[in-house]
Amino acid sequence: MSDRRSVVVSTEVDLDPTRAFEVFTSETDAWFRPVPGGGAWPRSLRFEPGAGGRVLDVADDGQVRTIGRVVTWETTPRLVFTLALDRSGGGDAPTEVEVRFDPVAGGTRISLEHRGWEPLVVSAGDPGLDHYLDRWTALLASFETQALEHLLLELSSVFRDAVSAGDSAFLDAHMADDAVLVFGDRRYLKEEVVRTIGGHPPYREVRLRDPQVVRIGEDVAILTCRASGRRDGLPAPFENFESTAFVRSGGSWKLAFLQATPVSSSDP
Repeated sequence: MSDRRSVVVSTEVDLDPTRAFEVFTSETDAWFRPVPGGGAWPRSLRFEPGAGGRVLDVADDGQVRTIGRVVTWETTPRLVFTLALDRSGGGDAPTEVEVRFDPVAGGTRISLEHRGWEPLVVSAGDPGLDHYLDRWTALLASFETQALEHLLLELSSVFRDAVSAGDSAFLDAHMADDAVLVFGDRRYLKEEVVRTIGGHPPYREVRLRDPQVVRIGEDVAILTCRASGRRDGLPAPFENFESTAFVRSGGSWKLAFLQATPVSSSDP
């Protein structure tokens, strides 16, 4: 929704409000995508934490430009900051962005209002507020993917902890009924995993790196990453390239498929 006074967009993520606020403010390098062709938008967005902190645009060559100030940095959480955008006729136009993080069932609703457009919408050649509405809609979709990446990485770690602990009840509750796990040349169905997990050697010092999430509809997502660590009984550390499919059912994400492919030691 937009008018001469503001642009308003919203989305929901499966993180609690505090975690959603942390991802929104500290990982802008991942979710704030530059606009093709430039225009009034900054190339990047960085926050100095706390009221009075600078809002920065960092160029590829490392040059830093102050494009605003943090007005409100609340643990409620709530964020308000100014954002100077380029006028088509030259010079910067000050605007203000407010972001609220309200708890909802299973996560957080992020509501963003960008206001103070009068100096821009009257400029000759300005594309109108629909342009800015589309921009924030795309950015919040990108943020939603980043938040989901965090959630699925956490779930992957929790699943490995459950395997290490032999927690068959957890796996039974958090795997889809038709779940399949593939390790090397072996395939395991959920029933076998739950029945035999008590004898699995524990994992230790596991790291998940280079994650990427692919969203397939509202309730299906695939996480790919490199997993490395140690497992009792193995003579050397392991490193796998893992692809994990999760499905959302009953308001929670469940593991539906996992394929772990060993990474060759000669792999660059």
